[in-house]
Amino acid sequence: MEQLTRSYPQAPGTDWPDFPGRRPDVARRVRVLAGVDEDLLDRVPEERPRYTSLGGVVLGTAAVAFVSMLAALVMVFGGGWTLLVAVPIALLWSALVGNFDRWLLASGHGVMTWGKKLAVMLPRLVVATLLGVIIAEPVVLAVFDSAVQEQVKRSRSTANLAYEDALKRCNPAPDAAGVIPAAPAGCRSRALSLAGAPTERLAERARLQRQHDDLAKKVATDRKELVRRQDLARRECNGTGGAGLTGRAGEGPNCARNRAEADAFERDGRLAANTATVAALNDRLTRLNADLGAASTTYAGALSARIQQKVAERRAQQGHIGLLERLEALGVLKERSGMLFASIWLVTIFFIVIDVMPALVKFLSPTTTYDVLVTGRLERRRRTQERAEEAALRHGL
Repeated sequence: MEQLTRSYPQAPGTDWPDFPGRRPDVARRVRVLAGVDEDLLDRVPEERPRYTSLGGVVLGTAAVAFVSMLAALVMVFGGGWTLLVAVPIALLWSALVGNFDRWLLASGHGVMTWGKKLAVMLPRLVVATLLGVIIAEPVVLAVFDSAVQEQVKRSRSTANLAYEDALKRCNPAPDAAGVIPAAPAGCRSRALSLAGAPTERLAERARLQRQHDDLAKKVATDRKELVRRQDLARRECNGTGGAGLTGRAGEGPNCARNRAEADAFERDGRLAANTATVAALNDRLTRLNADLGAASTTYAGALSARIQQKVAERRAQQGHIGLLERLEALGVLKERSGMLFASIWLVTIFFIVIDVMPALVKFLSPTTTYDVLVTGRLERRRRTQERAEEAALRHGL
């Protein structure tokens, strides 16, 4: 202190030298970011470059924070007119980060032991590191933008193909017979509502097929019985021997009876009408199967078009590549390539170090004369306050 007061004239009414001709300049504005008191720093002008550089470090971290936030906002909202909103937000973020770093430095001014300095600066270093990670991530994404975008495109393509496969699996097309297979379990959310399904025609075909099969079975049974009865009448009339036969040839009563029974069975059983009905049902089934084939083909085409429409809608909704997609893609790239993993982390660490630099520089810096002056001023003000309180107590105030 004595050396300082000998070198420079003392300002009236003060404990520090007077430096005439002091004017604002760029360096003073930069030193504001270091949280210094220019009045105290005027007493040690030799340390101005140190604190100017320290303020420049804070300015650099604030600039990196601006670039980082602007990159993140552009990734989220895209470019164009959104920059009118993104730039002010990025400036505000830059100001917050710069002010935080300024607080880190200002709270570290003064004479401290290494233990006290560690206790004061370590929590601030941890917070600064976390802030550095937040700031570094968008910048890292911007550095590896081309690789990240390619990975996002591949991921989207894979997801779209999986979505298309799920739609096809949950909405199966009709087979050659027009039958629509049952969808697997868990497909309710992916089921498509589509008109033109051959459901009603399938039900009609099933009904006609049952009617045809039942009547065809009856016709076959009746035909077999008619053949048996006609054969019995023929053998009776021919005089063929056997169980239930007379063995006498000619138009006898048994021959006439057997023939009449055969004719009556054919007439009463409606064998001819049923045979004609079976033939008509068979024709209807043939035409219905042809119609079902055409309807199934049409429905399958409409179903395929609907699935492609849903996939196209999904692609249209994806739109601009957002920040979360980029972060996921960056994680995939880290896992895929060891070289890229190392490169990404080197860039990340680089930007973390940039943001931690103000607090780190202050922590590693030795005690300066300015720190001594700060501690002296605080001590004098403490003693002055104590004397004022004691005087107030003595006077009963």
